[in-house]
Amino acid sequence: MLNISYLYDQYEVLLYTIQQTISSIISLQSNIFSPLTIILIFLSGLLTSLNPCFISVLPLSVSYITTSSKK
Repeated sequence: MLNISYLYDQYEVLLYTIQQTISSIISLQSNIFSPLTIILIFLSGLLTSLNPCFISVLPLSVSYITTSSKK
């Protein structure tokens, strides 16, 4: 059986690796402002916001939004 803390650690390492890769790509392209740079910055922001606290609150937010839109 897999340990939950092990999975969480692997998740954090994966996110850190992805963020560092995107950061290095952005720093290489800092002299050239292109649509790819904007997309990479946006994706970096999304990756940063995907933490366990946000993921656990997401169903509550979606249900609140869909419930309030039906009124």
